[in-house]
Amino acid sequence: MQAEDAIIGAVLLNNSVLSSLDLTVGDFVTPNAKTVWQAIQNVDMAGPVELMTVCSWLKENTGGRDWTKYLSERLRNTPSAAGVGAYAKELRKVRQKLAATEACQQALQEIPSKGMEAIDTLMGALMEVTATAKNYEYTMKESLRAAVDLMEQARKGEVNTIPTGLADLDHNLGGLHPSDLIVVGGRPAMGKTAFLLNLALNAGHPVGIISSEQPHEQVGMRTLAIGSGVGLGKLRAGQLTAIEWDVLPKTISRYTDVGIQINDRSGISIMEVVRQARKWKHMHGIRALYVDYIQRIKSTDPRAKRHEQVGEVVRQMKELARELDIPVVALAQVSRDVDKRSNKRPGMGDMSDSSEIEKEADQIMCLYRDEVYNPDSQDKGILEVLIEKNRHGPTGNVRTYWSGANQRVLNVAREAV
Repeated sequence: MQAEDAIIGAVLLNNSVLSSLDLTVGDFVTPNAKTVWQAIQNVDMAGPVELMTVCSWLKENTGGRDWTKYLSERLRNTPSAAGVGAYAKELRKVRQKLAATEACQQALQEIPSKGMEAIDTLMGALMEVTATAKNYEYTMKESLRAAVDLMEQARKGEVNTIPTGLADLDHNLGGLHPSDLIVVGGRPAMGKTAFLLNLALNAGHPVGIISSEQPHEQVGMRTLAIGSGVGLGKLRAGQLTAIEWDVLPKTISRYTDVGIQINDRSGISIMEVVRQARKWKHMHGIRALYVDYIQRIKSTDPRAKRHEQVGEVVRQMKELARELDIPVVALAQVSRDVDKRSNKRPGMGDMSDSSEIEKEADQIMCLYRDEVYNPDSQDKGILEVLIEKNRHGPTGNVRTYWSGANQRVLNVAREAV
C-alpha cells in the first residue's frame, strides 16, 4: 500500500519525523507493514531508527528473515519525508473504511441469528470508528479561542448546557455540562428516582433514561404524576375526577413531543448501556443520559471484587459522557452507615462500593429529607440537594420543595404544587 510504504520510507530517510506521527501498529493494514512499524517503535525506544538497526531487530524477532530488500525498496522509492503527514492521514482514512466495512460484514452474518443485538453491536462499532477520526491534539491558541467562543455563546444566551429546571441548582451548577459525569447519591426513600426523572423531564431536549430498577410503564406513571400534578396513588388506582382526566392529554403531548427514550432492562450491563446510548445519540440526538442506578449496572467482569466492578461502571460512564459529548447523570446508593450517626446528611465519602465515584465524577450531589428521620421536622416537604463536588462552581446546600404525592421537585418559594 502506497501510504504505508511512503511512511516507512520517510521514517528511514529522516527519523526525526517519527515524533510527529501518532500512528500505532493497528493503523497499518498489511501484515509486513505492521511488523515493520512494530520494529520501528521498538528500535526508537533503544536508539536511532536507521535501515540497519531496523533490519537487525526484524531479523532477530522474525525467525531470521532478511528484511533488507523490503526496506531498501521503500527507502529508495521515497525521495523526501516532507509529505509524511498527508500519508498518515490517508492511512487512517483507509483503516477507518476497512474497520467500517468489517463491522458491516460481521453484522450481515449475525443479523439472521442475533437480530437487533447484531444491529446494536454494529452501531457501536461505527461510533468507535467515528471516534478514532476525531482530533485530540490542540495548541493553546486553539484552546483559548474555543474558550472565548464558549464565553460569547453564554453571553448571548446560546448555552449548550442542559437545565435541571431548579433555579438555585442551575445557579450553582451552571446547568449540566456536556461530557460531565454527575452522580446523585442518597439513602432509600429520599426521592432519588423521582429527582432523576424530574431532571430528565425538565431538560427540554431529547434525552435517554436507563431505568434498571423500574419498568417503563412505572416511569410513565411517574411522568404523568409530575406533569399533571395528580397524585401517583390516584393514577395507579385509576380513581381520577373528570377534571383530572382532562389534564392528562396535555401532559402526554408535552412529554411525547420532547423525544425521551427509555430502556428498562433489569440487570443491564455497562456495555449494553454504552451501546444503547450510542444508538440513541445516532438515531435520536439525545442531549443527556440519566441512569438509575450505578450499583445495579453489571460490569464486564462478574468475578471481580464489588468495588472494582462499580469502579469500572463509573469509569465507563465518564468515558461515555466524553465520547458522546453529553452529560451523564447517574444515581448511586449511599452506605447504610449514614443511618447510624447523629448527622444523617450524606457526603461524598458515603457512596457505596467505590471511591472511584469521588475521582471520576465531575459533580456529586447527595439528597436528604429530614422528615424521613424526624417525622415532626420543621423541614417537612423540603428536599435538600447537597452539592459535595462541583468542578464548575461552588458547593453548598440547595433547598427544593418535595411533593411526594405527585413526585414533583420544585423551586422553594417560586412554584406551588
